[in-house]
Amino acid sequence: MPSLPKTLTAIASATIGAALAYPPSRKQVMRTARAALDEVLLRVDSPWSPDLLLVTTEGHRSHRPRTSVLSRVELDGETFVVPWDRDAGWLRNVASNPDVVVDDRVKVRRARAEVVDGATAEAVRAAFLERFVPEVLRGRLAGEGGPLGPGLPAVRLVSS
Repeated sequence: MPSLPKTLTAIASATIGAALAYPPSRKQVMRTARAALDEVLLRVDSPWSPDLLLVTTEGHRSHRPRTSVLSRVELDGETFVVPWDRDAGWLRNVASNPDVVVDDRVKVRRARAEVVDGATAEAVRAAFLERFVPEVLRGRLAGEGGPLGPGLPAVRLVSS
């Protein structure tokens, strides 16, 4: 496995080279930055590494495959993922087409994504906050009006 500094250097060099050769649009910059961050998250060994999933959805407008790195929450024997943002693109994609591909870096499988609300979503959100959000940030992120505040939907992944 390559070292983290070499990986970051390679990603940065490729990004800068591509940007100089073909000046990107804002959308392309955001997509590249998200892909670079996803790559770093998958390579860094952290306490959360075993809980990361690659979820591939079909774009709701483009119908192209879109892959996101998401944090898994296990609750009552079921697997859920929670968006870090209520307007997450993958969440719109799931609402449009619930058939997804899930890669937990051990096994790749097809699944059906079901958006859940109410008490189940709140229980998943609470478990997600407990596992992934440090105590010092919970008040800001999970409070009323925060990105992880009450009313955040959760997505159940049911294997096909």
